[in-house]
Amino acid sequence: IAYDLGPTDEFMINVSLTTSVGGYQHAIAQHSGPCTRAVIRFAHFTSMLPDFINQKIIILSVGLNPSPNSVRCGYPFATPQNRFWRALNQSKLVNKFYPPSVESMRSLLVDEHIGFTDVVKRTTAGASDLRAKDYRKWAPVLHTKIETFVPQIVWFH
Repeated sequence: IAYDLGPTDEFMINVSLTTSVGGYQHAIAQHSGPCTRAVIRFAHFTSMLPDFINQKIIILSVGLNPSPNSVRCGYPFATPQNRFWRALNQSKLVNKFYPPSVESMRSLLVDEHIGFTDVVKRTTAGASDLRAKDYRKWAPVLHTKIETFVPQIVWFH
């Protein structure tokens, strides 16, 4: 799963799944605000949350798996009650205030060098819906991402 951050305010998401995760799928969605129709179409087509990751990351934030709301909106921690944004903004980890949005995720990646992915990319309503086969399938993909992008810190939550 990859993306292309262009020089404009538009955010392009390019998704490519390799045979190591069960075949090829390709989708491109343009996103210029949270939960737009384009992101919803993208999420419906792939049922997956894109990674926010590049070669310049210092920190890689690894969630267990994405929620349906995060997939619909196109970014992690999209549920309004999620404490991530409040905790992030009160920490000394970032240099400015970030509201919940795809644009904030993009800024966290580009400006703060914080990337985001998941152990398991399958969307479920809760962690109890995951099975051992999900971890067997996706853990090697996560391992490859960590080896490829070589973050200084990998933070699991």
